[in-house]
Amino acid sequence: MHRWIVFLIAPFVLTLGLASLVAAQDGTPTPADCGVPDSSPEASPAVESTATEAAAEGTPTLPEGCVMVTLSEWKIDMPAELPAGTTTFVLRNVGEFPHTIEIEGQGIEEVLEPPLQAGETKTLTVDLEAGTYEVYCPVGDGRHREQGMELELTVS
Repeated sequence: MHRWIVFLIAPFVLTLGLASLVAAQDGTPTPADCGVPDSSPEASPAVESTATEAAAEGTPTLPEGCVMVTLSEWKIDMPAELPAGTTTFVLRNVGEFPHTIEIEGQGIEEVLEPPLQAGETKTLTVDLEAGTYEVYCPVGDGRHREQGMELELTVS
């Protein structure tokens, strides 16, 4: 009798396992891949508390290829110079309003969509070549950019 249960359940368990494996390997880095806890509103209270403490202590030290970007009213806080190569931007919205970044230059135009809600953290991975880029918040039909959410990024 128990063998029949195993034969009935095994395909279901295998399917769930494969589905979660595929979802985990879609190629999109997560904040955790860069050593930053998820601070999205859906995060568990324990994780959210850890993320809040990390933010209070300042910008965490991230692995090579990861760059912390803090968005707030009306500021983008990130390095103005970076080395060329694949870069994962860890975007954290510490403001009250939705924010995101758009990176333009050297033939690329990348934006994180949808914008981050207050308290959210997500990543945007971009292959940066040497040159100059405009980084700005496109939210509000350019109003966020006009209010100071822009900077020039130099990649060498």
